[in-house]
Amino acid sequence: MSTPVRWLADVDALLLDVLIPALNLPPGNVGEQFPADVLIRVGTGPVVQAHRVGGAPVHRRFLDEAVCDLQVMAVDKTSALNYAEACGVALYTAWERQAIYPHGSIASFEEQAAPVQVPDDADAVTRLQATYRLGICPPL
Repeated sequence: MSTPVRWLADVDALLLDVLIPALNLPPGNVGEQFPADVLIRVGTGPVVQAHRVGGAPVHRRFLDEAVCDLQVMAVDKTSALNYAEACGVALYTAWERQAIYPHGSIASFEEQAAPVQVPDDADAVTRLQATYRLGICPPL
């Protein structure tokens, strides 16, 4: 069976390429989804979820425009805000420097919704959400 042709970047993988080294959190605390043991992991440091939630290619082969959701869960609001801001800084810096990662690069950056607190059933944690529109180029 042959591998299907893929022209555009794996946006979720690129988000992790950028965020994991920038945030310096324990392994497993940054991912495409919150882990099942998120409330336990929050005790070891904030937990970050980053994934694509919308958007469409501008050019089928060279440029994707992805709407990305980033959520941070932490034991207090200050930690959650600091890590939510660190996520935005990491994405902006990757765009500004035109850094190339294994899964592509960020060609444009727009913060669509600054970090805001979202209700969560777990009273012992604070959860923030931010949204970014990123132009994504595939790996070279």
